[in-house]
Amino acid sequence: MHSAAAAIARLRGSLSAVSGAIVVPFNPPAVQGLGQFGGFQFELEDLGRNSLQSIAQTANKLAAEGNVSKDIVGLFTSFTANDPQYLVRIDREKAKSLQVPLSQISNALQVYMGSVYVNDFDFNNRSYRVYVQADSKFRFAAKRHRSILFALRHREDDFARQSRDCRANRKSSGHSALQSFRSAEINGTAALGTVPAEGIAAMEALAKKVLPNGMAFEWSGLSLEEIESGGKALILFALGLVVVYLTLAAQYESYVLPFIVLLAVPVAILGAIGAQGLRGLQNDVLLPDWSGDC
Repeated sequence: MHSAAAAIARLRGSLSAVSGAIVVPFNPPAVQGLGQFGGFQFELEDLGRNSLQSIAQTANKLAAEGNVSKDIVGLFTSFTANDPQYLVRIDREKAKSLQVPLSQISNALQVYMGSVYVNDFDFNNRSYRVYVQADSKFRFAAKRHRSILFALRHREDDFARQSRDCRANRKSSGHSALQSFRSAEINGTAALGTVPAEGIAAMEALAKKVLPNGMAFEWSGLSLEEIESGGKALILFALGLVVVYLTLAAQYESYVLPFIVLLAVPVAILGAIGAQGLRGLQNDVLLPDWSGDC
C-alpha cells in the first residue's frame, strides 16, 4: 500500500536527472478546471521593464532555490525566453482578393500546426478532453504548412495556391508561457507531510528573499482560492449553524428543541476530526490524499 504522494516523491529524484527535457510528476488538481497541476500556482510578475531573459532567470532561480528547501518540492516553470520559432508571412493582399479572412488563415494554422481544444466527453466513467491537430509527421517539419488548404466554397483551387503564399520565411526565437501583463507561472507543491498553507508561506518567504526590484508575485488557481477562503471558515460555520437552527425551529415549531439537536454537532465534528487524525489524513478539502494503491 503506497500513497500517490509517496510514489511521486520517489519518482521526482530520478526524473529530475533526465537531460534535454523537464520531466515532473504531479497530482491532478483537487478541483477540476482550476489549474492543470496539483499543488500551488505562483505567478511571477514584471512590474518594470525587465527583459524576457531576466524574467526567465528569476523564475528558474526561484524554482532552483525552492527545490532545495524543506517545505516545498517539485518547483518548475514552463516559461522560456528563447524558444525556437518560425515567422510566418501571409500575403494579405492576395488573401483579401480571394475573400479569405485573416482569422481563418491563422485559425487553420493553429489547428494543423498546433492544436485546438474542442470539448470533453465521458467514457467508462472518466472525462477526456478532445483536441484537434494534424498528425505528428505533418507538424514536425515547417515545410508541411505548404500543404494546408483553407476551405472556401467553390474556391478550392484558389485556396491551394493561397496556402503557398502563407510561408515561413526565417527561423527565430521567442518566449513561451508569457501573459499579456508579462508574468511567468511557477508550479510546485508542499513537501510530503506538510499542509498547503505551509508551502504557500514558504514560497512567499522565498520570493521576498530572491525577487529583485521591479518584480512581484501573485497567486492563482487553487492557491488563490485557498488564501481567499482561509479566513472565512468560522464565518461560514456560524452562518451554517444559524441556517440549521432556523430550519429546525420551523420544523419543530419551537425555539428550544433545535438547541438539543445542535448540541450533537460538536461531538460529531470531534469524532470526524479524530478519525481523520488516526488515519493520518490531512484536514484540507483543497488537497485530497490521493492515497489509492500504486
